[in-house]
Amino acid sequence: MPSSPDSPFLLENIESNHGCPDLLHIIKTVGVDRAAIETDFDGMTNPPNSLKEPSDLPKLTQVLLILGLNDIQVRKILGENALRVLHDGWRKKE
Repeated sequence: MPSSPDSPFLLENIESNHGCPDLLHIIKTVGVDRAAIETDFDGMTNPPNSLKEPSDLPKLTQVLLILGLNDIQVRKILGENALRVLHDGWRKKE
């Protein structure tokens, strides 16, 4: 499948260059509700070539959708899961 003109992603390169295999392994192992991405753009020493800055995140979204994840799963991975964990951790214990 060719990439769109505005995307440097080629589906055949996803497995080696974009971190998706690790993310997909996590999803298969523990489920999508426990998968999330970490974006340390100011301290990452060896980022994937196509994810070097925040403006590259839509490319990851596109790849996850191409790989078959649905909108709800992608939203969880891109932030909803992390927000849930932070909320639960900061919630006042009764």
